[in-house]
Amino acid sequence: QAELASVVRSAVQFVFVPDIQFDQLDFSERVLVPLIVFRDHLLFDPLKPGHKYSLDVEAIRSELKRLVMPGQTVEVVAGMQSLLAHERIAIAFNKASRSDSVHESFHGRYRAKFKHFVDSKALIQELSVSSDYLASGLISASP
Repeated sequence: QAELASVVRSAVQFVFVPDIQFDQLDFSERVLVPLIVFRDHLLFDPLKPGHKYSLDVEAIRSELKRLVMPGQTVEVVAGMQSLLAHERIAIAFNKASRSDSVHESFHGRYRAKFKHFVDSKALIQELSVSSDYLASGLISASP
């Protein structure tokens, strides 16, 4: 019974009523959503359409508008930064980078394919370890 109760509690907390974990809800009239793209190449601009890896900022904006409360407006500010300019974030991305290999036979030859990805849990962990260093730039810039 305890296991079933735990599943029901988890479903209510995270699926049906995710806001019950907060004491107060923020009913701001304007919601600002920063969309920051970190890149380590100059091959294409991920914020401009035309490439298969481009982000559709307008689709993100329209989906966010569906999530806001009545009377709220959402503003998406998109920007791009180079990983070369952000040492700790580059280190976090490097530590969270993973690869998976698939070995297959192709026209009688052995071939290995590699898929590279970022482990989101590891990235969050690495960024939280660096949070003091990352926040120091904001603190020093504030008046």
